Formats: sequence, C-alpha cells, structure tokens
Amino acid sequence: MPSTQSVSLPLPSGFRYQDFIGFHQRDKTELSEIVDGMEIHKGVLMNAIPVVFHSR
Repeated sequence: MPSTQSVSLPLPSGFRYQDFIGFHQRDKTELSEIVDGMEIHKGVLMNAIPVVFHSR
C-alpha cells in the first residue's frame, strides 16, 4: 500500500488563487493536471518518486 504524507505551505498575502486555478484550467485534456472547482490534482516526480500534488 502506498504511503501518504501531507505538507501545508502558507501562501503569501495577496496570492491570486483565481489566477492560479485559471492557469491550470488551460489543459482541457487534463493530461498533466485535473482541476475540480477550486482544487487541483497534479502528478509530479519528487526524487524519482511519483506523487500527487493536491491544492485546495
């Protein structure tokens, strides 16, 4: 079974989340990430380990 870890990063004041979401919504095929409302699920490699980045 895969392990699960969680990390929280504070965003700077004035961070424009709508622009961040809009940028990731450009990929209509959702090949590199999935945008679901105000959440993003993105597959990435960290130290050659596949992980899912989840932003909400």
